[in-house]
Amino acid sequence: MELELKRAVARNVDADPNDILNLKRVLNRLGHYLPDDLIGMTRFAETRLFEAIEAFQRLTELTPTGQVKPDDETVQTLQEYLARTSGNDRYIWRTVRDDRVRPSHAAREGKLFRWKAWPEPGEEEHCRCWAELVDDAASRDGAAAAGAAGKTAKDDEPHCFQEPWLDEAVEMLVRHEDAYEYPYGDSLGFITVGVGANVNQWDQFKSLPWRMETEDGRFATLTEVTDGYEKLRKFIDDARAEAEKNGEKKINYLAKKYKKITKLRLSSADYKKMLKDSVQQFEKDLRKKFSGFSCFPTPAKIVLMDMIYNIGTTKFNAEKWKNLFAAIAIRDWGAAAQQSNRNAIPDERNKAVRTYFEKAKLLEEEKKTKS
Repeated sequence: MELELKRAVARNVDADPNDILNLKRVLNRLGHYLPDDLIGMTRFAETRLFEAIEAFQRLTELTPTGQVKPDDETVQTLQEYLARTSGNDRYIWRTVRDDRVRPSHAAREGKLFRWKAWPEPGEEEHCRCWAELVDDAASRDGAAAAGAAGKTAKDDEPHCFQEPWLDEAVEMLVRHEDAYEYPYGDSLGFITVGVGANVNQWDQFKSLPWRMETEDGRFATLTEVTDGYEKLRKFIDDARAEAEKNGEKKINYLAKKYKKITKLRLSSADYKKMLKDSVQQFEKDLRKKFSGFSCFPTPAKIVLMDMIYNIGTTKFNAEKWKNLFAAIAIRDWGAAAQQSNRNAIPDERNKAVRTYFEKAKLLEEEKKTKS
């Protein structure tokens, strides 16, 4: 694979569609670019591509312009990184998973391949496929973290753990987040319901299937939902003001204190469905944040789900969690355990996360010993 551009690829520039696709394929192979999993690889430039270019430039200490030009320093550096990759490197074949995907490609979904095997995802015309790296030595974070730690890439490949894990991750969230059928304010003043689901924004709040705490459990009217939301907001704002008056940063109220503020309720089936939907979306986010996530040891997947669900996709990033992400990039689960502490949660939850990362470390070591 080589990268040759006819024209510049930048924001607000009429870039060549083939240049865009080739650039995406190169960044995808290096672990920097993952397409929208509902669309796949395309020939148009979107924000996701420019962010990937900028991330690569930062990693390689180039000026982070978010753009590339034919034969410029970014293109040359991309070529250098491509030259370091091996045809033996592994990846997981991903597709959009709709009826427009070629049957031969659909059959490859979720399976492991090596780059030396033809075809490559995204290579054929109108291919709606891409690669998800599992060889961290070839990934964007792995290269940076290994260099920072003074380590070199290992010849032996990390094991790919593919046991079911989502059900256990959901159980862990239920244990740690608790479940409430009524809306309440968390310690930071965000309206929450069910298993720690943040529904603080009005659009989120009003879209839920609220019922009234009445004998017939009827659905709430929009007026009742609006009234309940406004009462909650006022109560939380007053509680925050009182906390600040006392020099406290958090609202130290238990969830049950909010129970009588409104008669709005969610059925257990509804808030469990919310949890399941959230977990499925967060899994996609984790796959985008961590190259090779699909092959991580099961305990590591479980606690990363716990963290991203609790912290949120936006705040759970490599900038705010630099040391944790660096450790994960080279699958150093012991170091990940030490870098996983969160300040706004109970000690027992932090301890559980560390324990799971240590379990991941043991599983990884066992597989290396047996191989």
